[in-house]
Amino acid sequence: WHAGSDIEVIELPAGASADADSVKITRIGPGSGEPGSPPLLQYTVPPNVWFGARPCASLAQESGEQALNAGGVLVSCSVVPGFDFQDFELGDRDSLVQNFPFAKDIIVQMT
Repeated sequence: WHAGSDIEVIELPAGASADADSVKITRIGPGSGEPGSPPLLQYTVPPNVWFGARPCASLAQESGEQALNAGGVLVSCSVVPGFDFQDFELGDRDSLVQNFPFAKDIIVQMT
C-alpha cells in the first residue's frame, strides 16, 4: 500500500477442506490498525495462494463495477525470490469458481 483508501487483500484457501469460513481478508492502509497500534501498510501472501485486492469501500457496494470506482488507491506487488513469467498464472474466472464455489461472488466481482 502506498497511498489512498484502505484495501482488502483476499486470499482463497488451499486444500480440500476449504470453505467460505476459510477465505482470508486482510485490511491494509492507514485505517487498518487496531486502536492505539500502527496501521498495517504491507502484507505477505503465502506462496501458492490465489489472491486479489480491492478498495475497502467495495464492502458497501452491490456492483463490482461500482466497487472498483469507489476510491483511489496506489498499491504495488513485489515477489521474491525472483519473478519468472514462466511461473506466473493469471486466474481464470471459470476455473477459480469451479475450485472455490463458496467464493463465487468475490471471484466474479474481481475478474
